[in-house]
Amino acid sequence: MEYSYACVSAEDRNPAVQLAALKKAGCKTVVKDEVTGAHVKSPALTRCLKTLQTGDALIVWKVDRPGRSLHDLIHMLDGFKRQGIKFRSLTEAIDKETPQAAPCGK
Repeated sequence: MEYSYACVSAEDRNPAVQLAALKKAGCKTVVKDEVTGAHVKSPALTRCLKTLQTGDALIVWKVDRPGRSLHDLIHMLDGFKRQGIKFRSLTEAIDKETPQAAPCGK
């Protein structure tokens, strides 16, 4: 099952761009948080992450939406890899749904 997530921050009070991009990508249901501040919890994301199962996918508009820091994002993606959950960011062309090429030099 595919889940999509949008997060409206203090700098970006209008979710229209995110929602339009997710809809254009075929996302039917979008889980959305409205948060302010770097240390605020994201309750909708927390519920969504608890729902994800092996074979599911999380699709976001931009890679900075689900993580409040690079450390958080790396931790989340490592967990997805272990659990067999796919991840795709529409803006940065990050797609962990398809097999990746071998690293350079391999």
